[in-house]
Amino acid sequence: MLTNKLIVAAGFAGLAVSTTQAQVTLEIFGAGFGANDISADGSVIVGNTTNDGLYQQARWTESTGFVLLGQATGPVFGTGAGAPQVSNDGTVISSTIASKDNSYITAGLWTEGQGWQEMFPPLLPEQILLDLSYGSSWALSGDGSTTAGLYWRDRLKFGGGSAHAFSWNATDGAVDLGGSSDALSSRVNGLNLDGSVAVGWEAVPFGYWQATVWVNGVKTRLVDVEAWVEARAVNDDGTVVVGWTIDEAINTSTACKWTWDGANWNEELLGLLPGTPIGPSGGRSFASAVSGDGSVIVGTNRFIENGPFSLPTGFIWTESTGMIGVEDFLTDHGISLPAGFQIDGLTGITQDGTKIIGIGSYPASYPDYWSILIDLGDTFDCLADVNGDGAVTPTDFTAWVSAFNNNLPECDQNGDGSCTPTDFSAWIMNYNAGC
Repeated sequence: MLTNKLIVAAGFAGLAVSTTQAQVTLEIFGAGFGANDISADGSVIVGNTTNDGLYQQARWTESTGFVLLGQATGPVFGTGAGAPQVSNDGTVISSTIASKDNSYITAGLWTEGQGWQEMFPPLLPEQILLDLSYGSSWALSGDGSTTAGLYWRDRLKFGGGSAHAFSWNATDGAVDLGGSSDALSSRVNGLNLDGSVAVGWEAVPFGYWQATVWVNGVKTRLVDVEAWVEARAVNDDGTVVVGWTIDEAINTSTACKWTWDGANWNEELLGLLPGTPIGPSGGRSFASAVSGDGSVIVGTNRFIENGPFSLPTGFIWTESTGMIGVEDFLTDHGISLPAGFQIDGLTGITQDGTKIIGIGSYPASYPDYWSILIDLGDTFDCLADVNGDGAVTPTDFTAWVSAFNNNLPECDQNGDGSCTPTDFSAWIMNYNAGC
């Protein structure tokens, strides 16, 4: 059994083409806390208590460990919704909170040095108090300016559709994102860097949730399937959305990404880990987070769909590697998990895709949950792949020339922080080494 934390490291040549060796580390920390989101540099992590059944929001730094932020709904109302999110700079956190007088539940925004601010009230025109709740917060933009989630409406007036997606910023206040005339309910799960793109789900008359995206308030359903599917996260510029849908060929929920090409959202199924049973009674996979450029996706694969006994693990996905089980990934890089410990899923990733958080447990002593932090180093870097298409080909030379002429970061192939003719020789060496 661990006491406070475990750090395991392995040096390796790995998949990277670089002038330095990558190093992967695994840290197991925060007994009784589940990590949910991480700041851009990895210095701040937010999550909830897990073992106490109260799901109180907390903020972690290396120097403080997890610190409760107060106004949690669990200790007062015995229920909760949403999940804490953190801004890129680590100073702003969104979460569902109890009001200061503990009389209702609302969406909240925590700012370092200022504490909690309630999003509701003031109320939207059709908003009501439902089961002592005005709404819940599920998403926060990378710049910390916008939070989003759902608010409650009169279910009798709206024919059963009592939840509606909203976004909030300091300039406009709360804004109803609207919905189709046949929609029952909707919710935002994720926001891009500036809050202009929101992703989540919208229900349809037959009850299923459908993965949905709102771009500057304009809604598009990403799927039309008879299943409960949703979008969970979006990259910085709002062009890569991740979540899950149904692989209709095998009738199984699978992780998915949707990429905007300037005219359409193109769907790509990310698949299942080997050994996952297919079909309605089988397992499933779902994506939870995506790096800022959309190149690295993380999530969870369940080998059985059976609540806390689903035999889960995390996965890491890139275009060049496909879906990799996180425990296999760690084993391949010389890291073994402590006896009896399993990784239950991956929940967040830094902008640059180098640090990943998640939740692990000792199932034999359930509930015994911990947070995990994986530092990938430069594992998935491929300097020679200048055009970022996942392959090293002669077209990357043309891309390098363009990067050189325009002084772009991709020009720097020798890692000296500048773009000079010496980077051409470095690119040739990287090209010949492959990825």
